[in-house]
Amino acid sequence: MHRETDKSLLLSHIRYALEGARRWCKFQAMTRKARVDIAHSLMESSRYSVMEWKQFAVSQAKELTLGLDDSDLRSQLAQRQCLLHRLSGETESAFTALMDGLPHKTNRRSHAIYGHTILQRALNHIQLDQLDKAIASLAEWQPVSQPHSAMEQVVLFRQYLLMGKILRYQGHFKASLQYLQGAQNITNTAKDLIFVEDASDLACNLADTYLELDDPAVAESCLRAAMKHQVPKQAALMIALAECLFAQERFVEVDEILRHISQCQLKLMKMDKLRQSIVQAKLSHIRTQFEEAFRYWTEAMSNLRRFTLASGRTTRIILLSQCHVLHCQGLYDIENRTRDQLDALERCAGMSGASYWVSGLRHWLHFLESCKQL
Repeated sequence: MHRETDKSLLLSHIRYALEGARRWCKFQAMTRKARVDIAHSLMESSRYSVMEWKQFAVSQAKELTLGLDDSDLRSQLAQRQCLLHRLSGETESAFTALMDGLPHKTNRRSHAIYGHTILQRALNHIQLDQLDKAIASLAEWQPVSQPHSAMEQVVLFRQYLLMGKILRYQGHFKASLQYLQGAQNITNTAKDLIFVEDASDLACNLADTYLELDDPAVAESCLRAAMKHQVPKQAALMIALAECLFAQERFVEVDEILRHISQCQLKLMKMDKLRQSIVQAKLSHIRTQFEEAFRYWTEAMSNLRRFTLASGRTTRIILLSQCHVLHCQGLYDIENRTRDQLDALERCAGMSGASYWVSGLRHWLHFLESCKQL
């Protein structure tokens, strides 16, 4: 809490200083070096805090860079603008933003900056469930130096991480693991680079892929190693761990983790909330606590609606779960109405895209299909 207060106070001072500078001495009156340094600092700060600050920081960085002939700086600003548009659900604007200031790939630094533009474009495609286009986009960049520069290694790490995630979504689990292990190898061997901020994402993606490969014990070890090192995003790691323990039928431990997350009031991202509600629903379901299970499945469906990448397969499994709960409760009329939704979904849903978006649901579907009612 103290740290959050300090950060809020610091941002207020930065805002006050910037507004004063713009009012009294004008950004254009500053030296080029000062404008570039402040713009870079603002763009870096836009990675943190709330959306309002992100928008303010990027808008100020844009104003500071007006008139500067710096293609690399324009590209970095375009990447930040793209991210803001994507977070706001403005995907078309996110693609358009990347057209502004594509760098000239004249040196290793510019080439690495271009690699980050490629990553943003791939993330735009992922948000639209255009996974093949995302893969094609990622294939447009390769490092040009041997040995790879530090900047290139960062891009390569994130390229491998994204490829591993996309391939898991598509059901190519062994290929996914190869890319994720490649990303892990970079974190273990890269000199003078620290990937603390990415450690949770890598651990969760490795765990999800091992889970799909029917190796939940290895998945668990990946997550516990990350948690031991106190990396960021502890809530995401704990929810993924609960999924791994559920796969091993260690239901008491799953319950303990879910209670701990609730009691500690950990900050949850929207994906964390979706996965938490799914694990809670499965736990209640398997314990035949059907009223509670139906409530959590309904909560999961509500959380699912917040995503663009909500494949028909994920929705179908949640609806099937609700049908099974209703059948077990003898609520056949409501079950039939839910099945009508399911039939309509199956008529409309395509087979492409993220078929295995939420790890663990494939195995849960096998459980549902083993029940005679389904």
